[in-house]
Amino acid sequence: MTQDITLQDAMKRLEQHFVSREGMLTHTLTMLSTSGQPTDVTFYRRKPILGVRVSTKLGAARLYGLENHVPRLLRRIETESPI
Repeated sequence: MTQDITLQDAMKRLEQHFVSREGMLTHTLTMLSTSGQPTDVTFYRRKPILGVRVSTKLGAARLYGLENHVPRLLRRIETESPI
């Protein structure tokens, strides 16, 4: 059975789950950190960096319950060039 939802309903569900844009971004960065999947990173005031991996430090901090380290890690997100 499929259930059609509107774009507004989908956005509302995401906001309820992640609470904020920052919460969703933190989740996305954590998933990229733990999976090692290459990604492109865009910025407001500088050129994007393409095909990098988010450092495993972020995923490790969240995996091991070191949430107090996450804000520091998010201030300057480390990336690694793919192999």
